[in-house]
Amino acid sequence: MVTTVGDSAIVAPEQMSLYRRIRRGIGGLDLSGSRAAEQRDMMRWLKERALESLAQDVGGFRGSGARALRLLPQSFFLSADFEAFAAEFRGANIKEVHRHTLYSFKVYAAAGQTELLFFDQNIGAATNGLGDTNMQVGGQMAGNEAMIILNIRVITIPALADVQTAAAGTPVAFGETLRTLTLNCWLVLEIADKPYVTVGPLAMFPAGIGPGSVVAGAATILANVSYANNGDPSNRALWVQDPPIAVLPSRTIRLYMRWRAVLTWTTAGKIGAALDGYRVRAVQ
Repeated sequence: MVTTVGDSAIVAPEQMSLYRRIRRGIGGLDLSGSRAAEQRDMMRWLKERALESLAQDVGGFRGSGARALRLLPQSFFLSADFEAFAAEFRGANIKEVHRHTLYSFKVYAAAGQTELLFFDQNIGAATNGLGDTNMQVGGQMAGNEAMIILNIRVITIPALADVQTAAAGTPVAFGETLRTLTLNCWLVLEIADKPYVTVGPLAMFPAGIGPGSVVAGAATILANVSYANNGDPSNRALWVQDPPIAVLPSRTIRLYMRWRAVLTWTTAGKIGAALDGYRVRAVQ
């Protein structure tokens, strides 16, 4: 019997003995650490075997493909998206499963707008190339890869002139960015023309990066600063998509940011979305 207490595990002696024999037989067991470390190793190893078994039993994957897929979260194997994923990739030789982020940035016009569409351009079509997006094909995944989405981020990049001014100036980025992320706005994520996420305000999707929110000013200092971070600048403060969403090969992907009314910025800047997760590549 294995009992979990918080992040720890209490493992019955007979289970630990069996585990040691199995691991000695296949190699890879380090007996030099503490009993607690050995128990953690056991729990990690059992989880990997369980996920590999799910990939085999539910998805029909075998060999290296099943071993590669055990990196994915358990909740994905139990979702309807995994059934579609398995049907798409069954029989394919899955060689790569690795962490990846898809991103797309657009100009936020000074005059504002009521809608922006993201992930519609490929690297070559985007004004700043990889500075704007890393999409290989505009508006869809490439034909031999899928994206398993775990997190959604919204990132604002106001113009420097609105973030930092001389002592006599008044930077406005804090107020304008905060309004853009919170006032009558929402995000829509569509995969293969099907809406998966429709949630507002945009501040619900923290960036997880940045310097933090700063508002500082005084007549005697070198510069005044105004910056509103979208959420806590920590990769632990993110919108978690659970179960994950699968974007299958050649399926369309569209992400919209919408505002009920136009919200202006003093100076044009950039705003974008990032989708964190795992990229799966298959070699036919």
